[in-house]
Amino acid sequence: MMIPKIIAVLVAWIACLGTGVAIGQEVDTTTGSTSESPPPWENPSATGKSVPAIYISEWKKAENRDRCQPLILLGAEREPGARTRRAEFAGGWAVAYDLPGERSAFGIAGTGLDLDRNGSTFNFPNTITWAEGSSVSYGLEGGTGPGYLAYLKVSGQSCLYNIWSKRGKVHLEHLIIEPSPSQSSDRDEVPVLQILSIEAINILVQDVSLSFHCISKK
Repeated sequence: MMIPKIIAVLVAWIACLGTGVAIGQEVDTTTGSTSESPPPWENPSATGKSVPAIYISEWKKAENRDRCQPLILLGAEREPGARTRRAEFAGGWAVAYDLPGERSAFGIAGTGLDLDRNGSTFNFPNTITWAEGSSVSYGLEGGTGPGYLAYLKVSGQSCLYNIWSKRGKVHLEHLIIEPSPSQSSDRDEVPVLQILSIEAINILVQDVSLSFHCISKK
């Protein structure tokens, strides 16, 4: 009979209403982990890689440059059709990546929010904490999406970093989590998205008019 099926559908619909979640809307689950490995931006294999000059130029103009070192989505510019541009973040710096037909598909920002001052940030359901004190919290933007957003706190920096992606949770995780050795074996042939901090790298680049700079660790 159809009545039991209709009742089941109604129950599911009412349950969705009770949680404030629309039918068909993506729901984020809660996960938390502690990593004993170094955070991805301490990956020595990234030494000497090319960094889009826009990161350096935007950081140099930022009000928070003395407490918010550049953090790079290294290799993201190799994604087919990707174009980098500056994005507006009050008091800080930001780089957005446009894809064909999708403006600001993903990007990164060193925000003007000072973590040394009192204040709170939105708590996302997914968290990773690294042994050296850095942490990231991420999930659906605003709790509902459709885009995903990560709040990243880097040990030694007093600003809050934002990383966003309109391409889903998996794509965002590729940006904030270091690829495994099996995933990164073809790093030079296949674009692998990762974060690189140049806090410990020589950032005294003189010529920012070039498309890319090759930088090395101090």
